[in-house]
Amino acid sequence: MNVNFDKNFYLGAAIEHDTKKVTSSAYSLVQKDGGNKYWFTYDASNSVIGSGCVIPYCEGKLTIASEGKWNHSDKARLQLWSQPLTLATGGRYICSEDSSVFFGFEFAKYVSAQAKFDHKINKNLKVTIHQSYDCDRLATKRAPYDLGLNVAYTL
Repeated sequence: MNVNFDKNFYLGAAIEHDTKKVTSSAYSLVQKDGGNKYWFTYDASNSVIGSGCVIPYCEGKLTIASEGKWNHSDKARLQLWSQPLTLATGGRYICSEDSSVFFGFEFAKYVSAQAKFDHKINKNLKVTIHQSYDCDRLATKRAPYDLGLNVAYTL
């Protein structure tokens, strides 16, 4: 369910029921302010509180989104600042009609970062390079760094 009021405010709820009891529920409040969006979410089923924003810059060529989540039910897995807290931010920059860059960071118990570069060579050929680094993997045998290359040809 989503209710719009005053043109720029949205109130949403998603509730699941198995005919005996509520099995899950989540709620959100969103405000649009020009091209900016701000939100607050609460997932009652998992005790997760979130808030964030999307702000376009450079005539819409750069969009940055940030979000914080506090998971009250996950106190055994302490994350950022010895709290069950995760902060994430990311963005997309449109360099040209054919090229874009995505970046993202997550700060929890460990830090992870990623970047993706897309370039459309012509109407049929697109190249994507993706790289990521996950400090959470430092304590495992898996390497923390990933690098990927994708070449797509569309008929």
